[in-house]
Amino acid sequence: MSSTPPPAIPTAIQAVIDRIDRQGDTALLPGRDTPLDRFGDLLRRLFPEYGVLNLTDFQYGRSWQYLIALSSHPDAVALDRVPHARAVQAAGGIESVFLDLSAVAPYVLFRFVRYQPAGDRALARWSDVPLSAAQETLLQQLMVHLAAEGFTRLEQRVADLPVPDVTTELCDEGDATVGSCLFYG
Repeated sequence: MSSTPPPAIPTAIQAVIDRIDRQGDTALLPGRDTPLDRFGDLLRRLFPEYGVLNLTDFQYGRSWQYLIALSSHPDAVALDRVPHARAVQAAGGIESVFLDLSAVAPYVLFRFVRYQPAGDRALARWSDVPLSAAQETLLQQLMVHLAAEGFTRLEQRVADLPVPDVTTELCDEGDATVGSCLFYG
């Protein structure tokens, strides 16, 4: 029985990684003048019924990061686990989408989560594909707009590919992946 070999790092992505992480060219990295909330208005306009939280931090990160909670509960996007768990309890469950838009290359990465009540906690089920029709609809609507801006969805299996002999702001040599090089530093 043959197994499918892992995909190769796409040439365009390899060129960005080589330039930033192997050659030390920081020109592509977000700078002090890079807006921290480039996509917030778009997300709030597209999904006014949902909670949107900007998680962007260019201190180390290389992407605009957002949390979209498919809920109108005010604590659906809370980062503190106690209010968030209360929101999950009140709603009987909350679905969210985490969105990373690379600032160094035109790629977007999605992570989907479904939070279920469990006593006074919220249990999370994570996936790299939508877990519901609502998440699928959000993904499709958002990709129409992001594709118009030149972004392509990066598959999680490509984001997880190791990048040998590279260190980033947050990864030691041997720990870097395509995702860390494009999105997280």
